[in-house]
Amino acid sequence: MAELIGRRVLIAGASSGIGFAAAEAFAREGADLALVARGRSGLRAAADRARSHGVAAHVITADLGVREQAEAAVESAARAMDGLDVLVWNAGAMVYGQFPDVPPGAFERTMEVTFGGAVDTVRAALPHLEASAGTIVATGSTMCKVPLAGFSSYAAAKHALRGFLGSLRIELLERKSPVSVSMVHAGPVDTPLWDHVDSITGHLPRNPPPPALYSPETIAAALVACAIRPRAEVTIGGESPITEVLGAVAGWRADHGLHGSAPRG
Repeated sequence: MAELIGRRVLIAGASSGIGFAAAEAFAREGADLALVARGRSGLRAAADRARSHGVAAHVITADLGVREQAEAAVESAARAMDGLDVLVWNAGAMVYGQFPDVPPGAFERTMEVTFGGAVDTVRAALPHLEASAGTIVATGSTMCKVPLAGFSSYAAAKHALRGFLGSLRIELLERKSPVSVSMVHAGPVDTPLWDHVDSITGHLPRNPPPPALYSPETIAAALVACAIRPRAEVTIGGESPITEVLGAVAGWRADHGLHGSAPRG
């Protein structure tokens, strides 16, 4: 039985990958959607697939790395659906390269979208979520717990996102807010992000072979599950929690095991 019938869900970063899969997953549960990203064609495809499940799906194009656009996107979504019940934060930008080689602008862009965009979107959505006793569900990463060479800006952004949402969760609890906050962490996911990441070297990062990659649908299902029954943090996959523990316990030995993110392409 669908568990989110009539719930109003904003999905940030819905034009491809996890966000695209999340649009269909939430639609299957009966939620009405506002889909936000820069790519209109991807959003339209996601909206069409969502509508095939009999729900409303609104397309909103915005660069979520720009505060004014993030705020306007939230307000457009709230107007279109007469409020918000769930904010799914999934937008992100990524650049691959050793820190000294990454131009400041590329580093800043990763932070502006992956972290800053989340802050701006949450800030704009929070009053609507307070009014509906809603929930925030964000796509995190095992990179916010375990370092990986070549991704200093992305790891920093995900660390910041986890710290921000963790602190927000405590603040909401302290003031007895009805809003819940969940994060879903996963290792490498089989999405177009790996093939479209900005690379300073001209090479793409090495990602694990397919058996070690998680499907976008797997992560999307976890996002839906947290929207239905919130949990502070969830890590997807068998080896991801083990990697986190090794990173925490083994210290510098783990660092030596994690530097082998050789380029590909």
